[in-house]
Amino acid sequence: MKTFTLKDNQGRLFLRVSKAKASRFYDQGHAVTICPVNLHPFGGWNPSTSISASESGYGFAECCTRYADQFRADKECGRYLAYYIQTDFTL
Repeated sequence: MKTFTLKDNQGRLFLRVSKAKASRFYDQGHAVTICPVNLHPFGGWNPSTSISASESGYGFAECCTRYADQFRADKECGRYLAYYIQTDFTL
C-alpha cells in the first residue's frame, strides 16, 4: 500500500491508511473516506464518500460493500477500495 496524504478543496489533510486501521477508526466513531484505488478521492468527479458508524447504522464491511457495488471493479477504477482518515492539521 502506498502511504501518502491528500488535501481536499477545503484544505483539510487526509492520510491513506490500511483497511484494518480504517475499520478501527470506523468502530471508534470517526469518519472514514473511501474511494476506488485508482481514482483521486477529491477530484472533479468526486468519487469518494465519507462513512461513519453513527450515521450509517451498518458495519464497516457492509458499508464498504454497498459503496463498492456502485463502481465496476475494473482496471480503470481499480479492483479494491482505498481508505483515508482526516488528520488534525489544516493548511
